[in-house]
Amino acid sequence: MTAENRGSSEHLLEQAEEMIWNLLDDNLPEGDVQQLESMLQEHEQVRELYLNCVHLHSDLAGHFGKAPQGDFPGAPGSPVLGSLGDTMRGLDAGPPVTD
Repeated sequence: MTAENRGSSEHLLEQAEEMIWNLLDDNLPEGDVQQLESMLQEHEQVRELYLNCVHLHSDLAGHFGKAPQGDFPGAPGSPVLGSLGDTMRGLDAGPPVTD
């Protein structure tokens, strides 16, 4: 890879990263959304960067943010599948225990 191609690739990734974070912050204009979609379709490195950013965003939101309570009464508010099994707390859902 030549220095020019490497510089172009770095610029592309920097631009994509800025757009991805703006998208995750609900601050990306519609025209840029279409440009980001095009970049995602055309470049594997941008897709990998997108997945890494979304993963980090999700982890940080789960750690620092307060998740919505959801539609189920008593849901713990976990951002990832938090309400699974919590609506049936009174049932013994564990495996049978034998002596």
